[in-house]
Amino acid sequence: MLSSKQLKNSIYRELKQVGFKFKGDTIIPPNPKNKNALRRTHKLAKQHLLLKNKKWILKNEKELIEFFANGKEIQPEKISPKLVLVDNLKKSNLFRYATFLWSIPISNGFGRRLRYLIMDKSNNKIIGILGLTDPVINLKVRENHIGWDTQQKQNNLWHVMDLYVFGAVPPYNQLLGGKLVATLATSDKVRADFIKKYSSGRSYISGKNYKSRKGGLVLITTTGAFGESSILDRLKTKDMSKKDTEKINKKENNRLLWQFLGFTQGYGFFHLNNGIATKMYNYLVETENDIVKKNRFGDGSNWKMRVINQCMKEFGMNSRKYGKHGIKRGFYIAPLAKNFKEFLNGDVKKPIFYRQSTGQLFSFFRERYLLPRAERDLEWKKFDRNTIKVSKKLSA
Repeated sequence: MLSSKQLKNSIYRELKQVGFKFKGDTIIPPNPKNKNALRRTHKLAKQHLLLKNKKWILKNEKELIEFFANGKEIQPEKISPKLVLVDNLKKSNLFRYATFLWSIPISNGFGRRLRYLIMDKSNNKIIGILGLTDPVINLKVRENHIGWDTQQKQNNLWHVMDLYVFGAVPPYNQLLGGKLVATLATSDKVRADFIKKYSSGRSYISGKNYKSRKGGLVLITTTGAFGESSILDRLKTKDMSKKDTEKINKKENNRLLWQFLGFTQGYGFFHLNNGIATKMYNYLVETENDIVKKNRFGDGSNWKMRVINQCMKEFGMNSRKYGKHGIKRGFYIAPLAKNFKEFLNGDVKKPIFYRQSTGQLFSFFRERYLLPRAERDLEWKKFDRNTIKVSKKLSA
């Protein structure tokens, strides 16, 4: 077991290694406008995640890589996306492997969870993935926009989910597939799956009966890991609630899917996900600290945060200092109902949902984004799926 001094030195050393600086009682993050510097802050955590999953990657990669398309296997005019709910081990394995292609480590989500593969029906290859999970309980930028009070939030946060991972895999990402995935996250199918999965049973924490909660999913939120998101900004679809929708590009019938609300305040412990948090937990186990026994939902705030806070307290370190990493993320919302704010505030009892089937959403995306990009940029045609094998990163 590492001594407290060794563990403290490890924290200082590894944070400096990924680009943080120390000044008095604060840590200084890299330049928020430098995306390469921000990616570097996740580098050790990503390496830690891949090594932790090395055995699984080597065992499953040969089979899973076949679901990724070579450029020559794609015909843009024939692309036909399908949202496939992850509900068995085979689908879960493909989803898991795809997350290892991201430049930042992807969590498993927590609490409620809906995960999807976006498959191309024209060739049975994977376009991308999206995952929804419970939103964080307290988030100032969200609360300010909705305007609800504590009681209203407690009653209605159930109607909100957070898009914790989304994006396209190569070569579909070169065809603006990331925008397609973000578009399909707002589809009626996601709302229907939410109702099917969570319309019965009781909350593990509160004991409330889900059947008493009417309305379903009315709002999706997400954050851009590197500030504002080029994928989400100005992403539109056709507004099916308006008349004269025959002309797909008629501007007055276009609706903004994702709204940028501002930035988060830069709190959290993502920068300690590079194995340091695990070392802290092991230290507390060895020292027989009671907090390691309190690892259930309902035992308080995020358990990993409590472990880190407790360990730093024992080391005489200021956990608030290390909990404010200063990297502010762009915060976005995708309303699924026109009156989502009134519904979440309790002013109305029934949400008025947008009409947005998968087919309708893709029809607009195809003409507005996909086909023009496919004609303008032909790099996707050269793509070889073997170049993205995750196993290559294990030996890098």
